[in-house]
Amino acid sequence: MEFDVHAIDENEQVSPDAHKETGPDRNGFIIRLSPLQVALRGQSRSLCGVSRHLYWQHYFAYCDQYSQPFRLDILYGEFTNKNLLKELTEKLNGQIGMFQSF
Repeated sequence: MEFDVHAIDENEQVSPDAHKETGPDRNGFIIRLSPLQVALRGQSRSLCGVSRHLYWQHYFAYCDQYSQPFRLDILYGEFTNKNLLKELTEKLNGQIGMFQSF
């Protein structure tokens, strides 16, 4: 789905201008694997986490242990089946071995 989103800065000021973002509906999810141009080697910990948006949550992780570094993004709605997301990340962990599970 496409949403009109107002950016919020670190001081929690809401931008008067909206921009379009693609996100999941309340019980859906979107998975993106994006190649990175630069490897992130040398980090002391894995770069992954969860952030909350107004309409969905966003899980992200970076992987640079292969010849092509990439970023994983999973956007999911508040009513998305968490067991399905957990199973998905566990399968990815079995294949790639670096993501946190839900």
